Amino acid sequence: MLINQLAAKYAEAIFEIAVEQNKEEAIFEQLKNVVNSIDDNQDLKQFIYNPGVNTTAKVETVQKIFTGEVDDTVLNFMMLLADRRREVLLPAIVEEYRKCAYKAHGIVEANVTSAVELSQAEQQALSGKLSKIYKKTVKLKIKTDPGIIGGVVVQIGDKVIDGSVARQLKTLQSVLLNNLDVKKIGVTN
Repeated sequence: MLINQLAAKYAEAIFEIAVEQNKEEAIFEQLKNVVNSIDDNQDLKQFIYNPGVNTTAKVETVQKIFTGEVDDTVLNFMMLLADRRREVLLPAIVEEYRKCAYKAHGIVEANVTSAVELSQAEQQALSGKLSKIYKKTVKLKIKTDPGIIGGVVVQIGDKVIDGSVARQLKTLQSVLLNNLDVKKIGVTN
């Protein structure tokens, strides 16, 4: 929890700077690219995220690798994180930055689980219906899970809309078991 709180504070700070500079989207993309670059290079990843590595060495490495590749704001932010030994927060900071941007623009994210892949038309229809309900723009984050048999499960924040066939079958089973007097049909324990 503390990691998420720290990440949120750093994300809010860099987001505010990005808004002031009118570079909100560019800085977000650059931060994502930095995380992807680090994750794609195992040696760099071990070096950057290793708490035993000297802070000065990390700052120098960040400067060498990312100077000219990212905006000075992002570069300075990266060096600040390394200097304060918070570089391991970077992936969480990127996620929190996205949340800041969504909140600022009235966007909510819906985690959607579907039994089968949804077509573009189905995605747009679902997003449109949810946008009307929440009176905000809804971005869908979709995954498939054949275990729900059919239908969809939508989670927005702490609210869940479960329209899955699996849930409907469980509800039906519960109703039948609770309302069926098994002794009347000659079944005994």
